[in-house]
Amino acid sequence: MPDTGCVQELILVGLSTRVLAESAVRGGIRVIAIDLFADLDTREAAHCIAVPSLLEGHLIAAIERAFPGNSSPQLVYASGIDTDPDLVRSLSQTVDLIGNPAGVLQTINSPDRFFALLDSLSIPYPESCFHKPANPGDWVVKLAGTQGGTGVFSASHNIPVGAVCYYQKRLPGPSLSVLFLANSQDARVIGFNTQWNDRLDPLSPYRLSGIVNHAAITYEQKKQLCEYIAKLVKSASLVGLGTLDFMIEDGCCKVLEVNPRPSASMALFDERYPAGLLNEHIRAVAGCLGPEVRQDGRALGGFQIVYANQTGVIGDSLVWPVWVKDRPAPGSRISIDDPLCTVTAKGDSIVVVRELLAKRGQLIGASCFA
Repeated sequence: MPDTGCVQELILVGLSTRVLAESAVRGGIRVIAIDLFADLDTREAAHCIAVPSLLEGHLIAAIERAFPGNSSPQLVYASGIDTDPDLVRSLSQTVDLIGNPAGVLQTINSPDRFFALLDSLSIPYPESCFHKPANPGDWVVKLAGTQGGTGVFSASHNIPVGAVCYYQKRLPGPSLSVLFLANSQDARVIGFNTQWNDRLDPLSPYRLSGIVNHAAITYEQKKQLCEYIAKLVKSASLVGLGTLDFMIEDGCCKVLEVNPRPSASMALFDERYPAGLLNEHIRAVAGCLGPEVRQDGRALGGFQIVYANQTGVIGDSLVWPVWVKDRPAPGSRISIDDPLCTVTAKGDSIVVVRELLAKRGQLIGASCFA
């Protein structure tokens, strides 16, 4: 069994925990996965508990069900948790948290604090403000506490009264990200990604659609990003796996946000680590960063989220192709625009990978309902 320190069993919590659960198998770690889907992939990798929401009451009940008594289990959180520092603070009273604490999340997820931090570190970001600009057509509005692009709209969008939001100048070009490991003092860059959205849902035009583990950026731009991450890790005391989202304007990398927890993009690099990236996350939180792993240019791959274009029920006799992940269980009811599953692909270039993902997404989207 690979070295996982004192961790032999832990809880995974998030919107979807499949990627972490599969990485746990590589690392020889037994996990109990608590998420909204309890899909077939997660069930194959872990004992799985589905919850109706990520509200504190539902999560605490699930944790107590998994670990009855007075034990204090160890917990790693994924997306859907890090945007709620109060929830993380509350969970920390019940579990031994392996990840960034609530105070760090408060800084990273509060727009005013985050921009102030970037300013103090001389890290550039797109022009931003907290009031609706006079020319909203050149801007987007972002709701604080959202993820995966679900809270991003055209600046002309009507925002609910009292919602915490900010406006940001729209930049041309693709959205990019860099996956890294941190131990509060140092960082290791794992890889660079290109992200995209399908803009098919008018209610969520910037929702994440897919990621490929390659970004067409220069050596100097990679150096810029490494410097940004090094500054942020030390100043914000970041630990474990995280991602920095950015775009490029006039050759300069401009930071959009930091996601201070394991992200779905780790699935595109996990096989390069013999004990899996979940194990590396655990070690990094404990202060240990392993040696850099050389990127293999031949391992170009990506995934694309398939959103349902109709409402239906997953058939009992459906045989999923091997390139499908996040497979819903038979009998699952899927509503229109819900995430249906994830398709994966590998290829020799971003163009080839994206074309294959698009074909597979169309194929599976038309064939999975009873």
